[in-house]
Amino acid sequence: LIRMSDNPWDQRRRRLTQAERLLKSLRATTLFALAIFSIRQILEDPFSNQRDGTVRHLAEKMGWVRPNVVYGFLHMAKAAGTEINGELANQYERVCGNKGYSYDAFNQNVRTEDWTHSKAYAERWMKIMNAKTERNDDQKPEKNRRRLFNRGSVPIEVSNEIGFDDCDYIALEHNYEIWMEIAQDWPLELHVPCRDPLEHLMSQCNFKFREFNCEAEDIENEVKSCMVHISNRFNSELEHDTSIHLKCFNPIPVDRYLEYMGTLLQPKRIKSEYIHRESNKPRNKTAECLWTAGEEFKTKVYDILMAMDYYNFCSRCMGSRHELIPLTPWSRKTKKKGPKGH
Repeated sequence: LIRMSDNPWDQRRRRLTQAERLLKSLRATTLFALAIFSIRQILEDPFSNQRDGTVRHLAEKMGWVRPNVVYGFLHMAKAAGTEINGELANQYERVCGNKGYSYDAFNQNVRTEDWTHSKAYAERWMKIMNAKTERNDDQKPEKNRRRLFNRGSVPIEVSNEIGFDDCDYIALEHNYEIWMEIAQDWPLELHVPCRDPLEHLMSQCNFKFREFNCEAEDIENEVKSCMVHISNRFNSELEHDTSIHLKCFNPIPVDRYLEYMGTLLQPKRIKSEYIHRESNKPRNKTAECLWTAGEEFKTKVYDILMAMDYYNFCSRCMGSRHELIPLTPWSRKTKKKGPKGH
């Protein structure tokens, strides 16, 4: 009998098996190397469409991974900005905003809760804070005034004094130029909240205690009279700054955006439940004439809004690949093109 080990066919089979194993090992090593290279390329490209998903996946497997971009939140009035800034500052590290900073959000929350129960405590704390908030501007002396604020409402002068070098997330309600200044130091992914434009208009009117008049002779002036810093906080120049990558999202309800950012920011060791701050009286939608006006009138108002840089950007961004959390239709008209330059 010929032993199996001496059988030339068995020897050939063994050689093939060894070759197959070597080939599989080589293939696995190559795929692993390519995967590492791809992940590295994605992470090194601050504006890669895949980067956020990769960061979230690595965070699930390896723990939090520091992003190589700074996230910015363009705080547009009446777009849930106070809630978003406050919630993130209470839950995550290195959030810097005029409505709250991570490093003292816990104590600010405690004070806010005390204010709701003790008028005397609130007045005492505001007196202490206001004694230190004189603004002296030699260039614009007419703007020198005592500013009423606390650690939940930080003036830009104080934010600039602190600096943004240790911030992963920056939330500001300030002129749009500040984002271009920040982007000179770090690649910036700027998140722009985009509410339904007609709802946003009515919310701003309510904030300014204005009753929108659907029978006004000059409807354009009626619309603009309700605007709250729209042209100051957003300008089309932001779309052409190559250091800024603009993203958009619907901020209502806020939970979707908070959950999204929770996959990108580092959780705090000690978290606190955010105490809601009211910034205006509740709206009475039944008293708003816009909703009972005809479609032709609503379209006219809509077109007036679309002539503004901010609403025009939102109309192009929402529904495009630059929308952060695509869930529901945003506006009354279909949008096809995304924002220019990004």
